[in-house]
Amino acid sequence: MKFWLALSLLVTMPCASWAQDVPSGGDYIVRLGTNSTTLVERMRVTQAGLVGIGTSSPNMKLNVSGTDVLLNDYTSATSNTSLHLRTDGVTSFINNMNNFVSNGSNGNGVLLITGQGGVSLYYGSTGCCGTPGLILSSAGLVGIGGNTPAYQLDVSGTMSSVASLTNSTGRYGALAQNNTTTTANGTYANTGLYAAVTANIASGITNSGNIIGANIGSFNQAAGNISSLYGINLSFGGNTGTGTITNAYGMVLTSYQNSGTTTNAYGLFIQDMKATNGYGIYQTGADDNNYFAGDIGIGVTNPTTALDVSGTILSRPFNAGAATSLDWSQSNMQYTTANCGAFTFTNMQDGGNYTLAVKGTTSGTCSFSHTGLTFHLPTDHGATTASKHTLYSFVRMGADVYVAWAKGL
Repeated sequence: MKFWLALSLLVTMPCASWAQDVPSGGDYIVRLGTNSTTLVERMRVTQAGLVGIGTSSPNMKLNVSGTDVLLNDYTSATSNTSLHLRTDGVTSFINNMNNFVSNGSNGNGVLLITGQGGVSLYYGSTGCCGTPGLILSSAGLVGIGGNTPAYQLDVSGTMSSVASLTNSTGRYGALAQNNTTTTANGTYANTGLYAAVTANIASGITNSGNIIGANIGSFNQAAGNISSLYGINLSFGGNTGTGTITNAYGMVLTSYQNSGTTTNAYGLFIQDMKATNGYGIYQTGADDNNYFAGDIGIGVTNPTTALDVSGTILSRPFNAGAATSLDWSQSNMQYTTANCGAFTFTNMQDGGNYTLAVKGTTSGTCSFSHTGLTFHLPTDHGATTASKHTLYSFVRMGADVYVAWAKGL
């Protein structure tokens, strides 16, 4: 069938009618309908050679407006036929509708989509393929700056988060989660976030800088106020099931020394706290224990005993009121306004030294008891002096408590 300039042709078929118009100096238009009164424009070719489907004003070589576009070049699973899209002589093609390769004409980028291998974005090559920039594998693993990823997110290079991830209660510069399910016995290591730096410093070379495994900081850089700011907020434990956690560690610091020399190693190094009230260590659990296997130095860099102090040690006394039942976990120095009589003690520790001031106004003879302990009173022990204070000192050694006193104070 031939079409001539400035010719309008109407063809009627049993089920449909179509017409094409080519007005002088105008566009080539194809209209379709069941008869001449129901014709609707379906395609247009402009004088500039632009083709529009579903639009009367195409602005590209092929401009499709409407629903999906199907490019079907599939003949068999092993077919080599392809759909070629060319720019500047460089081929981009869809092969078996299973692969898509887009080669940048100036060699700056390559996009590769394969049904078996996933999605890959390469750069720095005029052909397929250069350096992998981004890979989404068919297993759902994402790799950036490297080859085939081995993890959900596998990054080779430096990461920087400028934007933020937002949930219902806050924002994350970076969010790492590892939700695992264990259904068989074994030894598993589940890690939420793993960061490691390996520096290879050649022999004879000195690096005057640092090697930092993880550098984490938080800052308020504006004039507004915030109630709390955390450099690192660690949460652990919290077993929500019925299982048992044998040991729960908030932080474990491990130092390695395979060869070479480390002059000074600090498990925890705390610099000066820049605050009105600065605390190097602040622990709020009143029922928690603190354990140190080595010697502790306060004001001393090389302690030689379990506790080596350079300075004054202050023990604050506890006011027991008029009580005669005293708990020595309150303080190893206590005082009471009760008169001398029978006193009952608890929590006297082996090796502990305790001091009690009795400030009663009536003369009396004191006696002392503690479950499992025997008190040894001085030979001159007797009644106190009325309206005077009496001072008792106790030293526990094993199951024995040795008492000294001074009255009339």
